[in-house]
Amino acid sequence: MMAINRRTAIQRTALLIGGLLSSGTIASILEGCTTVPADNWHPKFFTPEEVADMEAFVERLIPATDTPGARDAGVHRFMDAMLADVAEPEDQQAFKVGMEHFRQEAVRRYGQVFAQCEATQQDELIGVWEQKVFAPNADEQSVDVKFYKSAKQLVFLGFFTSEVGATQVLQYDPIPGVYRGCLPLEQVGRAWAI
Repeated sequence: MMAINRRTAIQRTALLIGGLLSSGTIASILEGCTTVPADNWHPKFFTPEEVADMEAFVERLIPATDTPGARDAGVHRFMDAMLADVAEPEDQQAFKVGMEHFRQEAVRRYGQVFAQCEATQQDELIGVWEQKVFAPNADEQSVDVKFYKSAKQLVFLGFFTSEVGATQVLQYDPIPGVYRGCLPLEQVGRAWAI
């Protein structure tokens, strides 16, 4: 019997696995690894005008400071994907109606849509909605309440689960815990299941 070295074993395994995969499978794996350039992004749920408002909204909730903000993390794109792909149709409709109320209130108060308002005006309008939505007597079934709470939840979820939010704002440890190899079994107590 002929002994083979590690390198030969790896090469033969790679050939075996490569032979088992069809060219279609390999092509789909490689396609899945390509990224779409940021400039080619097109919203699925929001209109371009709504994207501008949501982009401004996320930036006012989590602005860039010494760390990147929600706009930098692309949270408005996350919101678009979640609303288009995950939200139920009735939740999508409530979000759209509430968002239109939010946009129209900016027009009534400041003569322009939210994205075109000054930062102080945007903050003021968000404050008005915070008081209205989180008032003790707020109607939880109102489209305005549903919209605002959903939007705010999506902003924070999108930001703190993004790479930017998780690594530059939160404490991040890619491999949590301390590695201590070769401990005597008496110190561990029992062996760990693998």
